Amino acid sequence: MARVAVLSVVVLVGAAGCTPADKKVAAVRSVNGHPTLLIAPCAEADIDSISVYPIGSSERRWWTIDRESGSTPEAVTLLEVPPGWTARTEDLTRLEPGASYGVSAFGSPRHAASVQFTQEALAGLRPDQVLVGEPPSGWRVVSERAFRAEARKDCS
Repeated sequence: MARVAVLSVVVLVGAAGCTPADKKVAAVRSVNGHPTLLIAPCAEADIDSISVYPIGSSERRWWTIDRESGSTPEAVTLLEVPPGWTARTEDLTRLEPGASYGVSAFGSPRHAASVQFTQEALAGLRPDQVLVGEPPSGWRVVSERAFRAEARKDCS
């Protein structure tokens, strides 16, 4: 009986570690005053769905788009549907000042790490800076060069 219990614990611990980590291939910045998701190329995270949603709010408004054709774009202006993509959910139509949002990019076989942001955090970035996902605050400020280097390393 003791062997069964030990084996069960080993199997459970092993199974818990099988979920692959999200790839660090997503960042958010403001481009001409518009929150924009940057996606670094990564064969292991071919992005085919993107969602934006409020954080810490009782509202359940989302903006979700799905790729219909073409390749993963390097940049997506949030709340605008790029060519080759279709809107699945457009309940979220505007980003409010002072509110926190999350953006998640889902792919195959791996997802991109989610990034949280506020309009104020984006407005405070220098032109060469981006926000990347980082618990517990939801973001970390890095240079775009550092983001791309980390993404290349994470995808190799």
